[in-house]
Amino acid sequence: MQIEDFLSLCVSKQVPFFCYRLPEEKGLRIGVQRSSELLSFSSVSALSCLENQCGFLVAPFDLTSENKIYFIQSDILIDDEVPSYAVEYLSFLPQKSFDNDLIQNLSSQKKDDYIASVVRLVDEIKKGEANKVVYSRMVPFEVLSLKDKLPKVFSEMLEKYKDAYLFWFNIPGVSMWMGASPELFLRKKAERVETVALAGTQLSVEKWSSKNKEEQLYVENFIREIFTAQGLTDIRVDGPISVKAGNVYHLKTQLSGQMEDASSWTDLLEALHPTPAVCGCPKEKAKPIIQRMEPSERGFYSGFLGFLDGNANFEFCVNLRSMRLLSDKALLYVGGGITKDSDCEEEWRETEMKLTTMANVLETVK
Repeated sequence: MQIEDFLSLCVSKQVPFFCYRLPEEKGLRIGVQRSSELLSFSSVSALSCLENQCGFLVAPFDLTSENKIYFIQSDILIDDEVPSYAVEYLSFLPQKSFDNDLIQNLSSQKKDDYIASVVRLVDEIKKGEANKVVYSRMVPFEVLSLKDKLPKVFSEMLEKYKDAYLFWFNIPGVSMWMGASPELFLRKKAERVETVALAGTQLSVEKWSSKNKEEQLYVENFIREIFTAQGLTDIRVDGPISVKAGNVYHLKTQLSGQMEDASSWTDLLEALHPTPAVCGCPKEKAKPIIQRMEPSERGFYSGFLGFLDGNANFEFCVNLRSMRLLSDKALLYVGGGITKDSDCEEEWRETEMKLTTMANVLETVK
């Protein structure tokens, strides 16, 4: 059976599954959990029990009693060809309706409303409420019978975005997401960890504005401080450099360090999430502003996700350039960093540029 057909089967049976591909890699990894009951967690610290587990972790932007961290176990793990036993297992399961359409507290924002919100944010920042706030919006994109076209959409993403973290996961009864993220959140191999400070957005790299450079520096300094506070040694910093993601460019600095205690990885995750790249700074001030002003809950958008290999090694990306998938529409999420120097029209155009990452692949099946 072809990969696309197998993924169609996963959707029609509504099983917990994930598929992902790392940047610049050719291989696609697919995992299916046999049980419909997923492990869920209300805190990052509780993830330490997964140290020797193999599967896919999905964390929301904001952990609440309703927004939890989920872990999809890789009972069936596929790297290349689909084995016959995986097809036979799914074939015996009953068809299930697409049950991810029940949504509350979600609304899109028109341009005038968005600009009015950014004006208020800039005013609050100038008054000292925060240095930077990442403000996001949700945009619905209607596609008739989208649920039947999802494997085709993902195939388009695999072909189009070879330098991104590509992912597609389903948590039955909660939500299904797909995305092409440009941003590493945290990579761990043995005691060595690595992350990036990715911020600033422009269509070209001829000259970076002071606003973009300042925004990226906020993120870089935050990560440096966390690495030091967590006791990491041999801290290395490389950058910033300009990198292309989809149709736009960002500033990126790579940071790495050595953990003295490899079992303390959950402490590092908890300290880093959410970074100023998706929240703002200081985050204890920016996060309440986001919760108060954004018209829609983010859910898994701007959270983190990725694969654990069973040996406490992982590579998590930030859930960006992504969309929540419904039966006949996709909900596209985009955001941008607001500072005292933000221009409202420029901020709107930045989110419009970021929207094209997912909109372009949806147009191919519309």
